[in-house]
Amino acid sequence: MRSRFILIFWGIALLTAALSIFTHYQRPKTLQLQAPNLSAEELIKPKTIWKASLSKLAQFEKPRAIPSIENNPIIGIESGRLVGIIIDTPKRAIVIHPESGKVLEIGLGEGWLPGWTLIETRVNHVIWQKEPIQEQYKQMLFIRQNDSEFPKS
Repeated sequence: MRSRFILIFWGIALLTAALSIFTHYQRPKTLQLQAPNLSAEELIKPKTIWKASLSKLAQFEKPRAIPSIENNPIIGIESGRLVGIIIDTPKRAIVIHPESGKVLEIGLGEGWLPGWTLIETRVNHVIWQKEPIQEQYKQMLFIRQNDSEFPKS
């Protein structure tokens, strides 16, 4: 009796396993070619619908290109090159404009950059003043070098 019970148990177990395999077995799905010119990589790639939905969110957008400072240099009063000073009347500073390269003669009370005016000329420097905040900038005609840079004779 006991051997018959074991035989029935194993028979039912094998039958259950066979039916389970049969019901869960699926043949591999093949892609129906809708366009005949698709490559093998395009057929194998999984569909990435999630990428499209994530790319709509702000934190997953492609970063925008940051404009380079080299392309748009910031022009300040120090950008103009002081090439000469006229200390006779009328006093003038001779400056090369950084963008156009034109030589400009600027008198006292005038300026080449909006907001900055020439207020003083000396033999070796000029002083520019920014009007609203009274900021001053001293621009040297010749940059003084250290004594150590000159060869000793």
